[in-house]
Amino acid sequence: MPDFIIFPGQGAQKVGMGQLFLAFSLYKEHLQTADDILGYALSDILHHGPDDKLKATQYAQLALYVVETGIYRLWQAEGAPRPSLVAGHSLGEYSALYAAGVISFTQGLNWVNHRAQWMQQDCESRTGSMAAIIRPHRAALVALLKDYPEVVLANDNSEHQVVLSGEADALAQISAQIKARKQGKVIPLQVSGAFHSPLMKSASEKMAQYLETEVFAPAKVPIIMNSLARALQDPEAIKKALIAQILSPVHWKDTLLHAQESGIEQVFEMGPTTLKRLAEQTLPTLPVHSVFSPEELKTGLGFAKA
Repeated sequence: MPDFIIFPGQGAQKVGMGQLFLAFSLYKEHLQTADDILGYALSDILHHGPDDKLKATQYAQLALYVVETGIYRLWQAEGAPRPSLVAGHSLGEYSALYAAGVISFTQGLNWVNHRAQWMQQDCESRTGSMAAIIRPHRAALVALLKDYPEVVLANDNSEHQVVLSGEADALAQISAQIKARKQGKVIPLQVSGAFHSPLMKSASEKMAQYLETEVFAPAKVPIIMNSLARALQDPEAIKKALIAQILSPVHWKDTLLHAQESGIEQVFEMGPTTLKRLAEQTLPTLPVHSVFSPEELKTGLGFAKA
């Protein structure tokens, strides 16, 4: 059965996430490898927090990457068939690159470490924030954004949800107007900066320079890239799309629709369950499974192998 595997991004982190998988020696070794490479106990921050520390970009991104790739390694080790497509939401795209065979775990960990530190620096240099708009009045929102160039549409997640990102005061003004006009429900996001906005320009430039000399392998599994919402396997095309990612919007709704057009029959989310509802909204005819506990791993494997 053609499977589509997706990985969540920053904002999905939770203190203690993945702890149930410590029952698997492969997962414990995976976390220890990450600690050894980084030179500090990321696993301690991951399992014990405090919450404010794990929310910090420099740790949240690494923690999610390590947990998601660890779950995927278990998925493979338990005999799951190779998926037909993969994708990741923003930071989750690095986990998807690993799953697609474009990068090794160590390569991805180093890339995410650089990305997280440079984005943390941008977070600290400018006051930015993000907010999800539930059931947005899209035409009104597009018109409103024209008056606030400091704020952009960062994620088009589904027909029922978009995310705005940008300078904090301007975003607060837009949010107040949306509420007053009853043009959508505003939910501030638990992130430390304005991701996928011009406030990440410095991090984007540093990441582009860093990735330009890195080696990308051809994808063994097609990966739908955020900045294009279409599947790629050519390493140079993937590199170009990844370099564009930090400043580009995440075209998640179109990513899901592209996957459906490619013939997928079911979806598996690996990591904290944040994308499942979006997938169900956009792909109502397809089964969507969460894989975030040993029980869900076992159940999911049953569906994948059917």
